[in-house]
Amino acid sequence: MTKSLQNNTTTVFTGLLGHPVENSLLPDAMNALYRLYGLNYVYESFDVRKNEFPSLLDELKLMGFCGFNVTSPGKAVTAYLCDKLNPTARAVNYADAVLIKDGMLTGYNTKGYAFKHAVEKAGVKLKDSCITIFGCGETALAICSKCALSGAAAVFMIADPSDPRITSAAKLSYKLAVKTNCRITIHDPADIACVEYDLSCSNIVVNASYKGRYPDHNESVVPDPYLLRPDHTVADIVYYPLNTKLLREASAFGCNVVTGIDILLYQAAASFKIFTGLRAREADLRSLLPSLYRRTLCIEESQV
Repeated sequence: MTKSLQNNTTTVFTGLLGHPVENSLLPDAMNALYRLYGLNYVYESFDVRKNEFPSLLDELKLMGFCGFNVTSPGKAVTAYLCDKLNPTARAVNYADAVLIKDGMLTGYNTKGYAFKHAVEKAGVKLKDSCITIFGCGETALAICSKCALSGAAAVFMIADPSDPRITSAAKLSYKLAVKTNCRITIHDPADIACVEYDLSCSNIVVNASYKGRYPDHNESVVPDPYLLRPDHTVADIVYYPLNTKLLREASAFGCNVVTGIDILLYQAAASFKIFTGLRAREADLRSLLPSLYRRTLCIEESQV
């Protein structure tokens, strides 16, 4: 473990595990919520490699941690090490939040919940929607599973066939499609005709990859912005920069946009409820935005 936690005996410990974690906004959001609700909880980030997860989870239990979030590359191994998984985590065998209670680890999929909540707050329901998702990694599959389990009509995943994760993504997508009757397909981004077809059928478009993040901030997953329509709701998990090229182009075409910070905010809300049992009020969540925006701008300036 890379940090030394020093607090009084009543402090409840939570944190973020993964690699890299130094620029994540989740610790900022979680600690702000703890302060806002007067809780003696702390949230720290720990840089953890994939092979370190098994021993570290045992260590967290011994140290009395209440729970933790997980980012890449540990979501799959964490799900494997959990004693129980909630339905959306079980659907893709990934866990990005874990509650530790009575020595038992229960895994959750908060990214899928956060995406659903952010999009529906923007006025679009996942039920009966058609969604194009760019990416096939852990986040893309978490969002795909939430869409399918929420009653989406179809999910079109756009992913490079040379990506080493594509085989496991295809297997999980097939199982998910059989379970939910949601149509799930995977297409090559080089096949522009397929991408154009997928976008023409969709009302929601999601960048669930890291394309468009610094230092590649002049790139977009959508090969031609003219494929976007005003009736699209466009979401991007990237929040460095806050206004990615994809979101800038989507706004220019009159699309409804959902930022990476919108999604992160609801991921914090989901984790807060898992760890504390309390539901953060919408107004309290929104009150965090100015400080999160400032933090985003500071990171952006350091990247330019």
